[in-house]
Amino acid sequence: MKAKIIVFTLLAVLIGLVSNISIVDGPYTLPSELLGIDSKVNAVRAEKGLKPLKLDGRLSRSAAVKAKHMETNNYWSHDAPDGTTPWSFIKSEGVRYSKAGENLAKCHNTIDQAVSAWVNSPAHYKNIVGEYSHFGFGHSTNADGCIIIVNHFANERLL
Repeated sequence: MKAKIIVFTLLAVLIGLVSNISIVDGPYTLPSELLGIDSKVNAVRAEKGLKPLKLDGRLSRSAAVKAKHMETNNYWSHDAPDGTTPWSFIKSEGVRYSKAGENLAKCHNTIDQAVSAWVNSPAHYKNIVGEYSHFGFGHSTNADGCIIIVNHFANERLL
């Protein structure tokens, strides 16, 4: 009986690992808190006559890990107090890029407000209309209920 429980547990863990890999490497669906944010960012690009960016699961995963890292370590910056850079999070998901960028938003009540803040910030706007091919979004909610949104961009060498 113990052997069957161990086998079923190992099987469940392996299934979980495989499903995580397929989510990261394959199709990706944004969490409900961020639904539509990709379309809103691409609408800004369309206003400039630019191609839409493709939503990438690996970049969304790197953005989610970065958001959680900021929440857990209680900081608000592109670079973590321990020296971890945005590029560390992107590379950790296996993204090989020739150019990458990061936008951060904090404590906005809606995704419209977050995107509007990015558009009204020259550095963040530059990322939105930059020469990228893919993007991803992640979020985390801190103890105060404030939502942290991270947007990673990349122009990959190989997908």
